[in-house]
Amino acid sequence: MKKAIKLLALMVGMLLIAGMFLIAVIQIGGQNSVDSLGSLSQFLDHQKLLFTVFRLSLIIIVFWQWEKLIHWLAQKKQCDKEMSQLLLAIKWKIAGWILLFELIINQNILAYLLN
Repeated sequence: MKKAIKLLALMVGMLLIAGMFLIAVIQIGGQNSVDSLGSLSQFLDHQKLLFTVFRLSLIIIVFWQWEKLIHWLAQKKQCDKEMSQLLLAIKWKIAGWILLFELIINQNILAYLLN
């Protein structure tokens, strides 16, 4: 039970830090209010690198704590040992697919290569 509370506290803390980070980016960027969707889109385009770093850091944090997360989920959902071992074994495959998705969709590498 203590481990679950610790993991929950860690996740809530990370979400709070992430929210404070996004609020700080918006405030530092000077986007106090949204006049139109065009101004919001322009602001997000200017902050693209910062949001990319934020997304990649979240991916790194998840895969850094992957074993603890899988053990906690297996205990919480009462999964068998084989399922948790499978999820631990395919950690790098999942990370690869997520990074491939990041490159193709979020970074738009496919459109860059086709142009």
